[in-house]
Amino acid sequence: MTLAKTPRQQGFVRFLQAIAHMTDDDLVAAVAACPLDVRQRLISGPLPRRWACGVCEAFGGARFHGGTPDADDPMWRAWGYHEVPKLRMRRANDCHYGEHADETYRRTIATYRAAGWTGEAKEVNAA
Repeated sequence: MTLAKTPRQQGFVRFLQAIAHMTDDDLVAAVAACPLDVRQRLISGPLPRRWACGVCEAFGGARFHGGTPDADDPMWRAWGYHEVPKLRMRRANDCHYGEHADETYRRTIATYRAAGWTGEAKEVNAA
C-alpha cells in the first residue's frame, strides 16, 4: 500500500527527478553560484556528529522550509543533489542505514568537494 503524497511532497519528488542526473560538473557549477557563506560552510566538510548534515546546515532550514523547489535555481540544485536518494527510500530508517543512506553520504561528500574541501572522508555508515 502506498500512501498518497501531498501536493508539496509531489513537487519535491518532481524536483528530485529533475536533478537526478546532475553530473559532477553540474554540481560544481551549482555550488559555485551559491552565496559565499554557503560555500564557506561546505568547504569546512562534514560535521563531527554522526548523521548531522553539513550540507543542510550550510543552506539553513530557513532558506528552504516553505519554499518551492526549483530545478533551475543553483541553490536548490546544490542542496538537492544529496537528497536524490530519497526518491528510492521506502522505509523510515533508509535515511540512516543501507544503500540509500550510503549514497546520500557519498553525495554529501561530493558537495563538500565541489566547494573545495580536500579532507578525509570516513567510510559510509562508519560510526
